[in-house]
Amino acid sequence: MFNETNGATVAAEVTHKLKTKENYFTIGSSHAIDSSTLLKTRFSNGGKVGVLCQHEWRLKSTVSISAEYDPKMVIVRPTWRISRFGWLAAEPNGS
Repeated sequence: MFNETNGATVAAEVTHKLKTKENYFTIGSSHAIDSSTLLKTRFSNGGKVGVLCQHEWRLKSTVSISAEYDPKMVIVRPTWRISRFGWLAAEPNGS
C-alpha cells in the first residue's frame, strides 16, 4: 500500500514453515518525514521490533540510525547501529 501524498508505504509478509507447521508474519512501514529523512519500522509476531531512520544531510551522504529489539533474547542488550556515508558503521559490543 502506497500513499503518494506523504510517501507512506505499508507492507506485510506471511511465512509458513511446512516442517514445523508454524506461521510467521511481519508488518513493515516506511514514511518520508521530509524530502531528506526516511523512517522505517518493522514488527513481527514473535515480538521483534526494528526501526531505521535515514537522513541525507548532503548530496549522496546519508546518516542512518537503526535499532532492533528481540524479547526472546532478554540476556543480550538491544542492537543499535549508526552509519555515515554508507561505509562507516559503529556498533556496540554485546557485553
